[in-house]
Amino acid sequence: MSEEARKDDVHRRVRPEDVRAEKETTQQEAEHFTGGPGVVATKSQARGATVGTVAGALVGALVGFVLGALMFEGARSIAITTIAIAVAGGVFGAVAGGIGRSMTKLERTDADV
Repeated sequence: MSEEARKDDVHRRVRPEDVRAEKETTQQEAEHFTGGPGVVATKSQARGATVGTVAGALVGALVGFVLGALMFEGARSIAITTIAIAVAGGVFGAVAGGIGRSMTKLERTDADV
């Protein structure tokens, strides 16, 4: 193969419209991610996790209060039980909320619309 033929195979012109479209796509993809180092979540996952944290903490606090009142005597024991189960509920809610939002997004794609 001649030197001229090799150069023609490799050389390809890229239109400015293609470059602009690729940059816009990359920016849109970057805007959909949030989080610190090691934590990456889409905006919908972050919203789901936030709502899940609040809901899980409230439900956990209610359950913790009831269990603490039934099982223990004294305000300190009830408070400790309430706080511990509220934290556990908040963590569970954050994970479930983020996953739930992800599954909703996966079920409905642009091709379905």
